[in-house]
Amino acid sequence: MLKWHSELDELEQAMLEMLYGTMDIFGEAYSIRLNGKGLGLASADGIKIVAKSNNEGINVRVEPGLKHGMIHVPTLLSKSGAKDKVCNDFHIGAGSQVVIMAGCGIHSDTTHLTQHDGVHRFFVGAGAKVRYVEKHFGMGEEEGRRTLNPTTIVRLEAGGLLEMEMMQIGGIDVARRTMKCEVGDGARLLVSERVMTGGHDKVVANYAVNLVGGSSGATLSSRVVAKDKSRQKLHVELIGESTCFGHSQCDAMIMDDAIVEAIPEVKARHADAKLVHEAAIGRIAEDQIIKLMTLGLSEKEAERTIVDGFLGQ
Repeated sequence: MLKWHSELDELEQAMLEMLYGTMDIFGEAYSIRLNGKGLGLASADGIKIVAKSNNEGINVRVEPGLKHGMIHVPTLLSKSGAKDKVCNDFHIGAGSQVVIMAGCGIHSDTTHLTQHDGVHRFFVGAGAKVRYVEKHFGMGEEEGRRTLNPTTIVRLEAGGLLEMEMMQIGGIDVARRTMKCEVGDGARLLVSERVMTGGHDKVVANYAVNLVGGSSGATLSSRVVAKDKSRQKLHVELIGESTCFGHSQCDAMIMDDAIVEAIPEVKARHADAKLVHEAAIGRIAEDQIIKLMTLGLSEKEAERTIVDGFLGQ
């Protein structure tokens, strides 16, 4: 058992499993935070993790040419009223390959605000390949107040590749999601996002991708589900500064009295910049529900099956 694992209570261990399943990280690099403080960290071959002096984050350095690296950086807020502010910097060496597993679980049972403000900055070296997986969720009693403010800043050098899979599935009252990316020569940014809200939840997302390098590319795909009286607003800005290709797409499923706004924006500042945006918002088709109900599902079960399929769960 990892030394810090014994310090987690039953709730905290359950939250960690919701983020990762069974967390088997022996021999791998990791940093885990609990209620605003670093709980444990470890480096690994080719990966060095060092805590910042103010205890508000880590510096991660991946050696050039490293293959099959793995990094885990979970954050848990299990105490109502806890607040966490963290800035993690990832310096990915040229030609390396690494997977980064991140995420935050927030638990609150009271009206005291529980909040996570997380900044992840990625400096991806030439020819490096990074897969980043991020999951956020909230849990606890209905009166609990849970807020999430994730910020992602990316600089991709020539030929680099960053694949981002980001998920926020319920339980967060207010989320402000921000992304700023700069994509260099021949580099690629691929973003797949899944967000679901219910109750009176509110999500505001602002993403800006600047394609500065020749033959650079970016694809951003968002699938969102808004239920009850929740609100979601997504603004994606693609800026083409050179010969490049950018594509943003938002598919939204709206239910009950929810509100969804999708605002795609493209700015071509070069004659050979090719930028495409798409947005589609609609309800669940009635015939889909009826078809599933003929197979023995209740209306709620049919609805849940359709939503899960839409979000790729």
